[in-house]
Amino acid sequence: MSDNYDEFEDFEDNSPAGLRKALKKAQDALKAEKKAREDAEAKAAAAEGLAKKASISDLLRAQGIDPKFARLADRDGAEATEEGVKAWVEENKDFYNFGAPKREVQQHDAEDESADDVDADYEAQIRAAQSLDAQGVNPSEVAVERKIQGVDLNKIGSRDELLQKLAELGAPLG
Repeated sequence: MSDNYDEFEDFEDNSPAGLRKALKKAQDALKAEKKAREDAEAKAAAAEGLAKKASISDLLRAQGIDPKFARLADRDGAEATEEGVKAWVEENKDFYNFGAPKREVQQHDAEDESADDVDADYEAQIRAAQSLDAQGVNPSEVAVERKIQGVDLNKIGSRDELLQKLAELGAPLG
């Protein structure tokens, strides 16, 4: 039986008013117990959510991906298992710029050291493109910007010539 039963066991007032008081007291006790249970469940759910987010964060870090994506993975309902996180990363690699996994970068560095036949300029361009990609910048946008910066404005005589030149460089304005 409930612990609350003891409080009401020695209640001797069987009058309607006494019974209403006893009922009210029992209902108040029930409400208090329900509220305490709901609070405990809310705290447990919050703790479980934090633990899941921390677990996803650790699993992302183990894959060489910035743990800041844990919030997004949790929001998307990724399971806090290695397979669940891998599946989420694979599913969302087109939407988020996870960057190159750290392990792969180290592996490529070792391969680059052993491959002496790679042109230094080509290697520098690849590294620059990877750096831009890791920052979330589209390399083609940078190329257009550099072309525009290379335009000599002293050689352009009119607004129409400027618009034509920009269109030729891949930045049409209208």
